[in-house]
Amino acid sequence: MHRFYIPSPESKSGVIKITDHRIVHQVGKVLRMWKEDKFHIFDENGEELLVEILEIDKRKIVANVVEPVKHDVEPKIEVSLYQAIPKKPALFELIVQKATEIGVSKIFPLITERTEKRRLTKFERLFFIAMEAAEQSGRTQIPTIHHPVNYEEIIEKLSNAYIAYEYE
Repeated sequence: MHRFYIPSPESKSGVIKITDHRIVHQVGKVLRMWKEDKFHIFDENGEELLVEILEIDKRKIVANVVEPVKHDVEPKIEVSLYQAIPKKPALFELIVQKATEIGVSKIFPLITERTEKRRLTKFERLFFIAMEAAEQSGRTQIPTIHHPVNYEEIIEKLSNAYIAYEYE
């Protein structure tokens, strides 16, 4: 079953109007769904709904809420990933994708002694990658991606944590 993230769905008496261009295009043009087809949506609160298409066109989807979907897929323990920023931005995007798929809830890019790129640009793209990974992996929460932090500062602040690292 296809799943889509909608930050705050517009709902009136069990009917949801979806105007997000990405979702409208994906459902209508890519998946070629039509009236009476069903898919799942979830929001930032972790609520997931099964919806059925009532009306679809180039700009919007009007769908009826069939039922809430209950499944407990989020990890019981909150996991934060502190990852040094790699030289290639595409590698950090892959890290965000895989971390989302395995259940990480917070991602902190680290600035270390050997970090070449000390800033991350395109946070919107990183959020989009995490959102798509959550949609595909069945998660109902999208991890928070923080701004880069210094390694030394984090080590001082962490009190109840396990640190895994690779030493050459």
